[in-house]
Amino acid sequence: MKIYIRYMVSRRCKLVVQAILDQLGLQYLLVDLGEVELKAEMTADQRDQLKIALLIVGLELMDDKKAILIEKIKTLIIDMVHYADELPKTNNSDYISQKLNYDYTYLTNLFSQVTGTTIEHYIITQRIERVKELLLYDKLNLTQIAYKLNYSSVAHLSNQFKKVTGLTTTFFKKLKRHHRLAQHDEVLLFDEFSKLFAWSLNGRQSHYYHRSIRRGCIMVLTNPMQTILWASRSFLTMTGYKPIDVLGKTPHFLLGPGSDATTIRFIRKQLNDIQTLEADILNYRSNGETFVCHLRIDPLHNQQGELTHFIGVEYEQV
Repeated sequence: MKIYIRYMVSRRCKLVVQAILDQLGLQYLLVDLGEVELKAEMTADQRDQLKIALLIVGLELMDDKKAILIEKIKTLIIDMVHYADELPKTNNSDYISQKLNYDYTYLTNLFSQVTGTTIEHYIITQRIERVKELLLYDKLNLTQIAYKLNYSSVAHLSNQFKKVTGLTTTFFKKLKRHHRLAQHDEVLLFDEFSKLFAWSLNGRQSHYYHRSIRRGCIMVLTNPMQTILWASRSFLTMTGYKPIDVLGKTPHFLLGPGSDATTIRFIRKQLNDIQTLEADILNYRSNGETFVCHLRIDPLHNQQGELTHFIGVEYEQV
């Protein structure tokens, strides 16, 4: 029998699901992104046990037929963009329609109704994630990446990248150099950022950030659009993510089904109002484990009083 699992979007998730199935004694023929083929039907008790085990790691066993179809669309797109040797030469609508054996108009209307975004926008988002990955690997130049991902030109890729992430491809590549510097001294890196962006910090503020870094607090720097430009080593250690998983994303990717909606709205409002905030929020590590994070986020301004960045100082509540 086939079952479908929500939020299963990486190969790491596949390993987690395989471990859960082994633990529950459920034999399987295939474990793929969003989909598992079991050797036999599950009993009601086994289904309940699997639901609970998946929820604990931030995944969800799906029952609703429309939800299952939405997950199939997402999984197909992720596999197409991230794991296929090359993107299909046919247009996306024909490819998805043929693979899923549904009329594309029906699929795109359903996808928009359920997710609040279009299939095409979801494809763009995944392509940009793949571009970031290839830029950080530094094995292909921008022209080769544009060709590999079926962009019509380097300019097309660059414009789309800037629109989605708020960063130029050139600046994004420079972030890798900053992360190398961070391996030596993150206080020096913070001071380099401060000079580069001409932040208006008094001695007390600089001391606070220096002390937080030396104490091992998690530090995250974003632009005004809340796109992550830098995350400290302690952030990567705490969450289990690599720089490639973090840079160019918003911290929203750490949230999950257990994160408190009221707290999320409070954080969003304070950021929109450009106000300092403190809050406790339930986040998810890369392996699906949850942890409570206490965070303080400050807006950073330049000498002219213009907002340039937000900086988060965080630590795990134990």
